[in-house]
Amino acid sequence: GRPRQLGRVIGIDDYSRRKGHRYNTLIVDVETGKPIVTFKGRRADDVVAWFRSRPQEELARVEVMVADMAKPYAAAIKEVFGDQVQVIDRFHVVQQAVEALDAVLRAVKNQLDPDEAKELKKLRKRWLKSSDQLNVDEVIARYDWCRRFPALRETLNWVQALRKWFDRIYEKPAREALLKLIERARQSAQEALQRIAGTLTRWFEPIVRYIRNRYTNGITEGFNNKIKLIQRMAYGLRNEHNRRKRILAWCGAP
Repeated sequence: GRPRQLGRVIGIDDYSRRKGHRYNTLIVDVETGKPIVTFKGRRADDVVAWFRSRPQEELARVEVMVADMAKPYAAAIKEVFGDQVQVIDRFHVVQQAVEALDAVLRAVKNQLDPDEAKELKKLRKRWLKSSDQLNVDEVIARYDWCRRFPALRETLNWVQALRKWFDRIYEKPAREALLKLIERARQSAQEALQRIAGTLTRWFEPIVRYIRNRYTNGITEGFNNKIKLIQRMAYGLRNEHNRRKRILAWCGAP
């Protein structure tokens, strides 16, 4: 059937239609929680072509496009809607920060004997919890590790500060605070923090727009998990037309 009309807030993401580098794009109405369309490809020109096929009055409705940090989607959004529409949600930014923390944890593990490395791994899932979410032993253990390894302490403190940044309400002070966090990471001796400073600088404006809009791509990510299940049940769904129909039907489109 025909795709649903575009709404005010749209989420966009890709999913693998087959093993390897073969991807489709999924576009979702974030406010209604309904899929709009899925189509073959994820290149910028694939996305631009689909949006250009829609009536101008539909495109004019779109105020927010929630996406991850994929360059093709960013380029397509900018070409069709301008540079004031894309929002990167907190999940994708924090994910980058946690990867930086993991890089430091790996470096620390390389300095440990096997028993200590195992103990550090056990605490991994608890690193980002606030102190009131940990028991006394976990608080002491985290303090001990951070005391022994300053690089770990610095990175953990920075990641926790970034997570708290997303709780800010007002855009102007949030903008200033994020600039300070970026500079703090840039001045660090830790390569992992220096790398994320570059990432946050490149995506600064779409990240800051989250404070104003507060939309996430969680619904789109949820559909992606459902799509994986659908494709496993149907052994890959190699027929593209049938794949699209089944995905839209199971994910709630009429």
